Amino acid sequence: MLKKLQLCLLTASLTLNVLGQDKAELSQQLCDQVNCRGIISYGFQSLKDSILLNEIDLFKMESVEWNTSYSKEFRDFLDKETEAQKSVTFVLMLKDFHDSHSLTEIQNHIESIDSTNIESAFDHTGLRNSLNHALAHEIPYLYNSIGLFFSQMRAQKSALNLKLTIDSMELTQAPELFALYLNSSIETELPLKILNPITMEISVPDDYDFNKMVSLTISHQNQRYVFNRYGESLPEAIREISSPLKPEYFKDLEFWMIDINDDRVLLKTKIQMSISR
Repeated sequence: MLKKLQLCLLTASLTLNVLGQDKAELSQQLCDQVNCRGIISYGFQSLKDSILLNEIDLFKMESVEWNTSYSKEFRDFLDKETEAQKSVTFVLMLKDFHDSHSLTEIQNHIESIDSTNIESAFDHTGLRNSLNHALAHEIPYLYNSIGLFFSQMRAQKSALNLKLTIDSMELTQAPELFALYLNSSIETELPLKILNPITMEISVPDDYDFNKMVSLTISHQNQRYVFNRYGESLPEAIREISSPLKPEYFKDLEFWMIDINDDRVLLKTKIQMSISR
């Protein structure tokens, strides 16, 4: 989430610098006069209150047993997530308003603004429209984050499972000559078999050292397809975040997906990658 916020701030900053500092400063000034941050904060607080009002039903819908410990964890998560969302929403609203209004229009709004009627000023300046555009972009991210939060809670209470599809048929057990192996950077170590072919559960020993993991091998019909932990051609700064084999993907996900057809073998954890056959 923080990386997403940093990206939004950078994008807005670059756009505003290119189009003119005066216009950027006036857009910010108008937002401050109308108290846009306060309006956004109030809106997200109302949304958060609505979510928490139905908290127990939400837990039930997400198949997670409610208790005070889980409730605190969820509320802490929601506080942090909405705080980050407020900041991103403000940046996107400011950018939308800046891009859709001329310098003269912004100056006229500042000169004619009625500080005694903030709601009216919020409407006639066009800031409400810009906020609606920003919220339309951001609110789905919030609900998606809530879904991921509950998915992670469920994953922590259950085994990691494999959803395997071969030639468009989803299988409940692995076929013969199908296996998953983790490969080590230590050449003398044998690959570690991690799939139970009957239960379709993926597991690694509690003391497994993920630092030595270099790749995952999908073995199917005597053919081996190797998915590297890191893309060697990628810049070092993004190798870890783009890896399909991050250690937390063995703990915080409910399932992995593997889809095999005549053309390719696809692996999906949180990151999706494929290898041609």
